[in-house]
Amino acid sequence: MEKKDGARTGVKERIFQSTVLSILLFSGSHFVGLCVALGEEDNSEKALNFEDLLVQAKERTAELDSETKRIKSELAEFAARNRELSAQLESARQKMAQLGKEAETVTALLERKAMDDATHP
Repeated sequence: MEKKDGARTGVKERIFQSTVLSILLFSGSHFVGLCVALGEEDNSEKALNFEDLLVQAKERTAELDSETKRIKSELAEFAARNRELSAQLESARQKMAQLGKEAETVTALLERKAMDDATHP
């Protein structure tokens, strides 16, 4: 009977060991599955965050493109206005130079007339 009890004890130990091993394998596989799921969730969250950042970057790029176009347009307007004002300034300088020459001529004529009047009273 001792042999039977020993055999039963060995079988029970094997069943116990198999059960413990099964529980460990089952728990381990669930743990690994949980880790993978958490990793995938983390990756999907990172992907969503990246997509949000990408959308924000595209919106900012569109805003900057619009502002660049506006500034280029203003620059072209300022350049045209600058050319117009430069032409007006040059014209005014030429007129001033012409008026200066005419003033010198009139002054010279008046001086001659005064000298003539002084010599021929």
